[in-house]
Amino acid sequence: TYDNTDDDPTAGDRTVTVTFYDGSGSAPDATNTDEQTTTITVEPVNDAPDLDLDLSADGTPGEDNYAVTFIEGGAPVLIANGVSITDPDLGGADTPTTPGTLAGATATITLSAISDGTAETLSLDASVVEPLVTAGDLVVTEASDTQIVLTGTSTTELADFEAAIAAITYDNTDDDPTAGDRTVTVTFYDGSGSAPDATNTDEQTTTITVEPVN
Repeated sequence: TYDNTDDDPTAGDRTVTVTFYDGSGSAPDATNTDEQTTTITVEPVNDAPDLDLDLSADGTPGEDNYAVTFIEGGAPVLIANGVSITDPDLGGADTPTTPGTLAGATATITLSAISDGTAETLSLDASVVEPLVTAGDLVVTEASDTQIVLTGTSTTELADFEAAIAAITYDNTDDDPTAGDRTVTVTFYDGSGSAPDATNTDEQTTTITVEPVN
């Protein structure tokens, strides 16, 4: 059998040559030998990215999803405890990323299950995101107070997406917030294929528990 264990194999043909010599004569030649070949065509497939919103203390991936508590009147809370995005097709590590491979990739961050209307918002840390936007490494679309879309360009690296997502916060300015859980869904699409699907997308969630105070 033939096998190829590379996470990002090179497309194309490999050749297996089988030469049979029947043992006659002093050495193999055209009268006592036959040779045939097998052509093996390697077809790569896209590997889905892996998104993690809760890194362990040493910065390595831990739990994919995250949970955090927001206390009434307190400071906004981060939606992630560090962020890691890996993709074998991009080298299997966070950085460096081959230039151009993330053009069209997106990260969509959506707040749902809200109970306090416009008092509940998602926000980006401008000190982190503005330099990326200015450098042309990310395009940011704040579709609403509850959804942010990050889009990759020809110079984007996975680390740019990681930094931007890790700098997003949730806030609730209601004077009497409704107790309970909110959900932040982070969907990362690596830009391959004609549209997001199970082969090119990973999705994780953050549960934010709102605790009112008297």
